[in-house]
Amino acid sequence: MEIEVREWVPLAPFTTMGIGGPARYLMEAEKAHQVRDGIAWAVSAGLPWMVMGQGSNLLVDDAGYDGLMVVFRSASRPSWEELDVHTVENEAHLTVDAGVGIATLAREMARHGYAGLEWAAGMPGTVGGAVAGNAGAFGTCMADLLESALVITDDGEQEYQASELGLSYRQCVLLQRLTPASLLEVALALREDDPARCEERVAEYFHRRRATQPSGNSGGCAFRNPPDRSAGALL
Repeated sequence: MEIEVREWVPLAPFTTMGIGGPARYLMEAEKAHQVRDGIAWAVSAGLPWMVMGQGSNLLVDDAGYDGLMVVFRSASRPSWEELDVHTVENEAHLTVDAGVGIATLAREMARHGYAGLEWAAGMPGTVGGAVAGNAGAFGTCMADLLESALVITDDGEQEYQASELGLSYRQCVLLQRLTPASLLEVALALREDDPARCEERVAEYFHRRRATQPSGNSGGCAFRNPPDRSAGALL
């Protein structure tokens, strides 16, 4: 097991809000196996651990984090050859590392004619973060697409079906109950469609999102909407 761990690393540069004190230990991971190694190291050392993605919808205390923070994010757009996709009766079943950016994945799937994730083309964060917060927009959410997820805890790894995760409005009950826990891989189901139509929807959703969202550092959708109200309008 070879991991690169740094000490006392400020977390502010790893969050979209640009705030947060130092992590006692920090490692960056691009693949699920690196996350496994980092967590194994923390558990063997008796340290608390946490996994973050792109740092959107995340507020880090100025005091920092007294344990191992694993920053799990892919540094590049996923290539089609790297994605584990197979189709059955016009439905695409996709397994992807939780550290892949949700927006880049949405665009890549649309480009190849797979529909269902176009609404996420302008959304910050990783696939894992999107599942953990059951992200959604324009009338759909991750729960509509999720088939299963591979979850890691102090005790090891387990695959859960979507129905076992307790997904509801902007939350995943299972991850909250299992803390510390993190998603390693996510399996999604999309449908085959014409690539041109998919990319048209990507452009439409992206434009609509940019037209209504503030620019610069922002809390974005960190706040859940109360019943029949908009958190943004209240703020």
